[in-house]
Amino acid sequence: MKNALLKYLLTVLLFTPAITLFAQPSNYWSTSFNSEATMLGGAVVGGGSGITSIYFNPAGISEIENNNIALNTSMFTLLIENYSNAFGKNEDYSYYSFNVLPRFFTYLFRSKKYPKLSWQFALFSHDYKKTNFYTTVTQPLTNPHGIEKADYRGSFNLEDTYDDYWGGLGTSYELNDHFRVGISLLVAYKSLLYYNRAGTALYPDTLTLPFSGWDSFGWINLWDLRILGKIGFRYELHNMSIGLNITLPSGRLFGYSHTKKETSFYNIYDNQGHPIPDYVKQESSDYVFSQVKDPFSISVGIRSQPAGGKDVYYISAEFFAGIKPYKMVDAARNGSILFDPVKGTEYTTIYYGNRPIMNVAFGYMFEMRNNFELVFGLKTDFNSFYIPLTFYEDHPKANFFNRTASDLFHLTGGGNFIFKNKLKINAGLSFSYGRQRNNKQFINFTDIQWYVPGTNHALQGAREHNMTYTSVSIGLIVGFSYDF
Repeated sequence: MKNALLKYLLTVLLFTPAITLFAQPSNYWSTSFNSEATMLGGAVVGGGSGITSIYFNPAGISEIENNNIALNTSMFTLLIENYSNAFGKNEDYSYYSFNVLPRFFTYLFRSKKYPKLSWQFALFSHDYKKTNFYTTVTQPLTNPHGIEKADYRGSFNLEDTYDDYWGGLGTSYELNDHFRVGISLLVAYKSLLYYNRAGTALYPDTLTLPFSGWDSFGWINLWDLRILGKIGFRYELHNMSIGLNITLPSGRLFGYSHTKKETSFYNIYDNQGHPIPDYVKQESSDYVFSQVKDPFSISVGIRSQPAGGKDVYYISAEFFAGIKPYKMVDAARNGSILFDPVKGTEYTTIYYGNRPIMNVAFGYMFEMRNNFELVFGLKTDFNSFYIPLTFYEDHPKANFFNRTASDLFHLTGGGNFIFKNKLKINAGLSFSYGRQRNNKQFINFTDIQWYVPGTNHALQGAREHNMTYTSVSIGLIVGFSYDF
C-alpha cells in the first residue's frame, strides 16, 4: 500500500503542468507609437493617422502633402503594479518601474514623377514590458508536521523583459479625390528574457533531524523574427472620412530560444506522514524552435468634422481573431540553421494562446487657434490571453506560460503646437488603469503543508485563485515632426 501511494505521488509530480507568469503580449493596444495618435486614443483609422499611417491605415500615407521626418517618444512613464495576496493570505507586493523609451521614427516622401503615390519608412517600438521583483519570508513555526520547533524560509524571484520592435515600408495611392488605397510590409523582432526561481526550506530546531527543501527554477532567452502585411482603404466625403484596415497574421522567418528548467525537493513527506523519495528533474534546450504569433485583425474608423466647425471627432474599432494554443517554444524542433540544437521534451516546451477580442477608441480635437490644437482620447485595451481548460487536460506534461494581466483603460490628452506650418510639436499626458481579480498566486508562503496534493509543490500552501492585480500607468508624451 505504501509503495502504491509513493508511485501515485511521483506520477502526479511528473505529469502536472507548470504554470508560470511572464511578460508577453496580451494587451494589443497598450502601446501607441506617435504622440498625436496616442493623444487621440489611436482612433485614427478613418483619418488623422498622419505619420503613423503605416501602422493604423496605410491608405492614409498619401494624406501628408510634403516630405516629412518625425521622431516621437514617450519621454517618461511611471508604472505602478500591485499584487494583493501574491505570496499567500495578506502577503501583498507592489512594483514600480520608470521607463524612458524611443517609440517612433519615420521618413515620408512623395514621388515627384507620380504625385499621387506616397511612400513611408518607419521604425518603432510596438510593445515593451519589464518586471523585476524579489521577496523573502522568514518565520518560526511551532509543531510543524511533527517537529517541535523549526524555522521556515521562503523566497521568490522574477526577472522578465519582453521587447517587440517593428520596421518596414508602406505606400499609398490616390485613385481619385475621394478614394485612397495603401499597403505596408513590416518586419517584427521579438525578444524575451525570463528568469524565475522560487524556494522553500524548513530548518528543525534540533541537530538530530535533517532540514527539508523545495526548489524551482526556470529560464528562457528567446527571439523571433516575423513578417506581416497591412492593406488599407480610405474614402473621403466633404466633412467625413471612413477607413478600413486589414492586418494579416504574422509569419515566422526564423528564431530560436534557450530554455532551462529544474524542480527538486528533499526530505519531504506526504500529508499522511509517508516519506517521498528525494527528487531532481532538470532539462536544458538550446537553439530550439520559437515563435510569438500576431493575429489577423480588421479595423474600421470614422473621422468627422462639421462644416465650418473647429471640432473634429474620431472613432475606431478593431477586431482581433483568436489564436489557438500553440508551441511558443518547441523544445523538440531545431530553430536555427547555423547551430546544432540541444533538444528537450515537453518539460521545456511552452504553450501560449489568445482569445478573440474587440477594442474601441474615441478621439476629439479642437482647434483653439491656427497654431494650437487641443487633443483628447479614450480607448479600451482588453486582455486577450486564453487557453481552454480542456487543452490543459489534454497536455498534462506541458508548460503553460501565463502573463498576469488585466483589461486596461487608457485616457490621454495634450496639445499640438504648430510653427510656420512646418514644425509640429506634440506634448501631453497619458493615464492607464486596470484591475483583475481571481488570479492565481505566484506562491503561497502561508497555510504551509508538507506536500500540496496534485502538484510538485512542497513546504508551501496550495496556490489559490485570490490574487488581485492592479495596474496604474502615468506617462509624459513628447514628439515632433517636420515638413520640408
